[in-house]
Amino acid sequence: IGDRSGEAMLLNNMGDASLEMGEYHQAGQYAAQAARIFEDVNETVSRGSALINRAEACRGLGQFQLARDLALQALALLRAGHHRHGEAVVLDNLSMVELALGQAEQAEASALAAWQVAQQSGLKALQAGILRNLGRAQTALRRWPLARQSLLQAAEIAQELAAPLVLLEVRAAQAELAWMA
Repeated sequence: IGDRSGEAMLLNNMGDASLEMGEYHQAGQYAAQAARIFEDVNETVSRGSALINRAEACRGLGQFQLARDLALQALALLRAGHHRHGEAVVLDNLSMVELALGQAEQAEASALAAWQVAQQSGLKALQAGILRNLGRAQTALRRWPLARQSLLQAAEIAQELAAPLVLLEVRAAQAELAWMA
């Protein structure tokens, strides 16, 4: 058909599906192909989205430094395209990667930045997950009161939104905090 943008969108969607199924290697391949095509057709925000997927695939494979590098590239593209939702998502994902790299200070800063973007943009659906990751970073930094506050707020939002999976993840982070504190 010659619709390169459509081809890239399809590849990116296939990458999303592969991520959901835990097929990280395949997801990374789809996302890399999509990112290249989006770059060729000069679709900055879509390329940023594909780089987020590739970074998530790398995180799933334990390739944390590469995941961080890709997330930073995606962040620059999404900020340039004024895509606030994508910016919040990539900052939140970046916080998880930084925590995995043992960079708890950076993880906290990324989660706080994600929280600010989500609040300013009214992205309620992202807020519980962001606060969960903020609480995890604060737990790693032994900032117990702040971690408790972040995780409590995350649980309240997850309950309000009827998001059982997020609530379960928040409860797990709360248990981790209780065990460490």
